[in-house]
Amino acid sequence: MTVDASDPAALGVFRRLAPLVDAAEPCQSPEYVIRTAAVAGRRAYVVSTPGGDAAACVTVRAIGPFRQVILPPFTPYSAIFSTPSSAETLAATLEDRFDETILHLAPGDVFLDAATARGWRVAWLGTYVMDPAVARDPSTWSQSASRNFRRSVGTHHVALEPDGAGVIASLCAAGYVRSGHRPPLPPDRFDRLADSIVGAGMGRPWICRNGDGVPVAGVVTLETGRSSSYWMAGGLPGDGMTVLLGSLFSRLADEGVRHFDFVGANTPSIAEFKRRFGPQLVRYPVVRHTRSRWIAFARAMRSRVRGGGP
Repeated sequence: MTVDASDPAALGVFRRLAPLVDAAEPCQSPEYVIRTAAVAGRRAYVVSTPGGDAAACVTVRAIGPFRQVILPPFTPYSAIFSTPSSAETLAATLEDRFDETILHLAPGDVFLDAATARGWRVAWLGTYVMDPAVARDPSTWSQSASRNFRRSVGTHHVALEPDGAGVIASLCAAGYVRSGHRPPLPPDRFDRLADSIVGAGMGRPWICRNGDGVPVAGVVTLETGRSSSYWMAGGLPGDGMTVLLGSLFSRLADEGVRHFDFVGANTPSIAEFKRRFGPQLVRYPVVRHTRSRWIAFARAMRSRVRGGGP
């Protein structure tokens, strides 16, 4: 079954898969996918096996006449829910419905075995994870991170600011401008996305202000039970983000959170900053099935037109 995710009945399948959905990463919530896809101007669909024992909530874009499953922006893992006995049927269903399917699987996702068995291509990315109860101690960080935190923690203030989503979106957008990296969304949509996720109660906005009250760093965390993810974030040059994260680890640990995902370790400069807090590097797979050789040609042409190069 493949239905538009905006259909209220479409999400019923996930109620039958509640144990899998409840154990998933925060960004794998079907509601999160629907909201993020909407801001990005994409369609979201619910795809399920005939017996309803596996399902995915996917974002689809058109490339000419072709339909391609992609990640929503600011999202590390695809919303896919299956068991070892149902994953292959779900893989076959996705193969049949879309011209190309690209899924970023959370570490340990059983869908990898089914995709590999069916000949999907596999690539690997990495993310940093940690236990906030350990990371709250600056002595577990690099010497430079620990020194910067101790130097500035007394002159900065970190707080959960319920109305701070727009501030964080602006800091994040400014960071892309400074770095020269291509943003995952047009910058004028950052605040809409942050407001949508925070307004739905799926994210919490944390802001670090300096002694003059100026916001110098911010992060929206996505949280589900004992798991938290570093989602939309940005900061000005200086120690603000170090102070923010050091304070955040302590607060999350006090709340019983035992798993913090930095959401990526694939951009060298950003990965190096995250590495200073002593996390563990974990690999996760990206699986791809291409049904038609023509979509690869269309994708290449789209890239040339958008990039202006070969």
